[in-house]
Amino acid sequence: MTCVVVDFVLYEMQKRQREGWLMSDRHESRAGAQLPTSFDVARRAGVSQSTVSLVLNGKAAGRVSPRTQEAVLRVARELGI
Repeated sequence: MTCVVVDFVLYEMQKRQREGWLMSDRHESRAGAQLPTSFDVARRAGVSQSTVSLVLNGKAAGRVSPRTQEAVLRVARELGI
């Protein structure tokens, strides 16, 4: 199940990049930065920074699907947030 979710998230992220839905490169991780940002989580999870903010601040109920919440939280854990 986890592999399916990861594959789906990666597929959606690549699709959104091709379609221009993801943020521009100006929000990429800065070289030498110590801590990852919500933009880093968003880019890796294939969602908007607003979605990451809703999930991490506990305001996602009814706004963000459980599947997306799980993906955001997983990426945040991986990045150490």
